[in-house]
Amino acid sequence: LPISQFYSDHIARLAEKRGRDVASRRLDVSMRRARVLDQHFADAPAAVELVGAVLEEEPEHAGAVQYLEERVQQGALDFFPLLEAYYERKESWQQFVQLLQLKLNQTAETELRRDIYVRVADALDGHLNAGEMAFQALARAYQENRADLELMDKLEGLVEKYNEIGRAHV
Repeated sequence: LPISQFYSDHIARLAEKRGRDVASRRLDVSMRRARVLDQHFADAPAAVELVGAVLEEEPEHAGAVQYLEERVQQGALDFFPLLEAYYERKESWQQFVQLLQLKLNQTAETELRRDIYVRVADALDGHLNAGEMAFQALARAYQENRADLELMDKLEGLVEKYNEIGRAHV
């Protein structure tokens, strides 16, 4: 009996039972299966799917979040979207920005980097009220693509916004 089939059968048996303890055990088994698929079979997409299903059922599952954080620190790009969504849902903006900055270190493609910088700037400006840092992130996005006029408008809008705020406090 292959190990993946063993986990599938075990999860199916637990799903037939009822109760909070059984549900918790089923989620824990799903997380073990995700780890095995990821670490021993190099099947990150299947692991991401399982971890996502665990978080969908129990959004605060500590083991799932911890595993995502570990894999992201190791540079496993497949796991970034789930952790990004988790931090956004929790409104953990500082962690969200740090995660995006880590993602930048793993991303070489110019257009993807531009999009990440824009997301960093939006979080810094919209949720952390860090205008100068948001401006720096947008400036870096602009450096990735100097032909992006929409981005230039966004930069100018950010400058105007914080100039107005500065004038109001003087």
